[in-house]
Amino acid sequence: MLASAQGGVFSRGQALSCGYTTQQIQRRLGDGRWERIRYGQYAVALDLGSRPTWEQRQIRHTQLVHAAMNSMKAGSVAVSHQSALVLHGSPVWGLDLAEAHLTRLDDHRGGPIAGVRHHHGLLAPADLTEVSGLTATDLVGPGVSGLGVGGGLRLGGRPSGVPGGPSLGRRSRPGPC
Repeated sequence: MLASAQGGVFSRGQALSCGYTTQQIQRRLGDGRWERIRYGQYAVALDLGSRPTWEQRQIRHTQLVHAAMNSMKAGSVAVSHQSALVLHGSPVWGLDLAEAHLTRLDDHRGGPIAGVRHHHGLLAPADLTEVSGLTATDLVGPGVSGLGVGGGLRLGGRPSGVPGGPSLGRRSRPGPC
């Protein structure tokens, strides 16, 4: 499925390409089967009510990251900062997950745009890796070191009973393709 390869997120254009009509898209958004992640980017609605708040935040942030990356030209950005930590399954307690963080790999400007914080910096190919099908900064690269989380960050370290990164699990209602 197309959406499962993109963190459960798909674009309006992708839904149309899969055979959904504009009316079907609007109906699914209106009745709650689908939800808008950001402009032109959707996901099948998830019931997260039984999950702890921290896990809900990670799942929502992961969706936002995939939606932002799905909106960008391939090779123009890399997931970075706390967004890279989320994708890598690292602890993110106390970090603001309201915006997706991307570092520009092209000459476009940085700054906040529609729920996405674009950073401008120089990243070498050695600083990048692939996580969940997305180009992201490696955990030891500069995209994570500027977080201000200090040397106390132990990658993979978490309190007992707290699992690693978000698991979206199986969806009860299908999305496109």
